Amino acid sequence: GTIADKYDVAISTACGALNNIVVENTATAQACCDLLRKTNAGVATFLILEKQRSLKIADKSAFPKPRLFDLVNSSDDKFLPAFYFALRDTLVADTLDEATKLAYSKERRFRVVTLEGALIDTSGTMSGGGNKVARGAMSRQGTGSGESALSPKDLQALEKALAQSSDELTAVRTKIQSLERMVVTWEKEAEGLETDASKLALEMTALSKECEELTANMSIYEAEAKVSPTDMAKIKELEGVVGTNEKALAKAKTKSDALEAKCKDLQQQIMDAGGAKLKMQRTKVEGMQKALEEASDGISKAKVGIKAAHKAVDKAEAAAAAAEEEVKAAKEAMEKAKKDFVGVESAALVVMEAYQKAQEAQAGKQAQLKAIEGDFEKAKKAAGKLRADQVDLEERAGDAAKSLKEVDCKVKEWEGQWAAHKAEYDKDEFIVALDNEEEEQAAAAAAAEAGEGK
Repeated sequence: GTIADKYDVAISTACGALNNIVVENTATAQACCDLLRKTNAGVATFLILEKQRSLKIADKSAFPKPRLFDLVNSSDDKFLPAFYFALRDTLVADTLDEATKLAYSKERRFRVVTLEGALIDTSGTMSGGGNKVARGAMSRQGTGSGESALSPKDLQALEKALAQSSDELTAVRTKIQSLERMVVTWEKEAEGLETDASKLALEMTALSKECEELTANMSIYEAEAKVSPTDMAKIKELEGVVGTNEKALAKAKTKSDALEAKCKDLQQQIMDAGGAKLKMQRTKVEGMQKALEEASDGISKAKVGIKAAHKAVDKAEAAAAAAEEEVKAAKEAMEKAKKDFVGVESAALVVMEAYQKAQEAQAGKQAQLKAIEGDFEKAKKAAGKLRADQVDLEERAGDAAKSLKEVDCKVKEWEGQWAAHKAEYDKDEFIVALDNEEEEQAAAAAAAEAGEGK
């Protein structure tokens, strides 16, 4: 369908369903959903024509202003129920004052949108303002014949471009997921290597102390007494233990150096691949939380200001009505004075004085009326500005909440991947072999201590 350029902003604002995809029946909609799910191409909303044909379209003569539905030029009448489902009986007004009168009418309330994009719903809520307005949601002023402006060749080219873009999007998403999995894997490996390096450093320290103690004890034994054959045998045994421990120490040192180098390399890869991104995400979450709190405070202040402005507007309107009544009474008194002047010449002086007083009273009341009208316009502008600020703050709060929700979902996804890779890491054969070797070294050290006690 198409619509005149004049109503582009109005229909883009009032019809949020213009991005829905129209299909003939439920089976077609289900097939489209399956295709989107299969190709991972995103989500879409489908409007089923066979479900909308039961809608009763009201006659346009029953409305005081044109409906957006009546201004749409459909390429085929079979699509009219879809347009009516999306637009219903939304009226179009030139100005906000005209829209307000229509929307809050005592006889019947209407959903009204202005040409500038302000929308008043039947519930009484008003939306609009902001720095930008919605445009381009519907094609504007088509061929006039009801046929599509695109040729079959153009449609084929667009379909080909769409398929190519869809493939590229799928490839990019796959690559992003692969990189995210690599980041999680590298993080887990780095944590494991750091833990292993700490364990090996502690073992190296313990072995060094043990070696020093054994060397010191051997010197003491030599100084105290002559070495007996039994002691000589024990010394040789101890020397063998020292040699074994020194070899184990050298081997552990080699492994520690290799693991420490690998740990540094993995840490650098983590920082290159995802470290900065993770820090950025945390900073972004904190910023969005702060922006959400500020937006909520701003909304509360704006609501209080709007209530005060409404009270001022009501007061100004009452004062204006009273002033108009007084001016009307003064005019009637002046007209009566004129008739008395014509009818009774003897009272001319009195009538002239009364006439002059009436003119002075009228001038005073008119000046008062102008002042009240000026206050009314100021209050009206302030109320409009507060409404615009409220809508802008609500939009900012919604965007911040949405971004925060997306970040929370991402964090949960990464935590799940972290748990899965941790399970794989615990089953790694290299780590199991390293743990077994650590247990053997601990058993050897315990046996050496037991021999020394004897």
